Amino acid sequence: VDTKSLDICVTVEALASVTLHLITLNENNGGDLVEAEMLVRKALRIKERIYNPNHRVLTSPLSILAAILERKDNNDDNGEKIDLLERRLAIKMRSEGVDTGDVVKANMTLTKIHFDCSERL
Repeated sequence: VDTKSLDICVTVEALASVTLHLITLNENNGGDLVEAEMLVRKALRIKERIYNPNHRVLTSPLSILAAILERKDNNDDNGEKIDLLERRLAIKMRSEGVDTGDVVKANMTLTKIHFDCSERL
């Protein structure tokens, strides 16, 4: 994959992130959320082709996609959301170590989601 593809990927990921932030600010759960999900999935696929599937550059699209699924508040997406966050946590632990603030925060987020899912059962 060439540099132009990577530039496009970064732009698509940024658009997805901005769209998610605008949705959050406007409390809009409509079509913009679907578009943001589509954009970040595309960015993730591109980055997975360019980099190793466990490369640290994937943590951003994994986080954005998990946040979009959280915003959709669809219980059917909980398994995928947990998988995304577990993958992100594993990548962060390998690249940063286990004691960094970001790794601790990611672990706490994942623990909360597991707890919330168990309460719905």
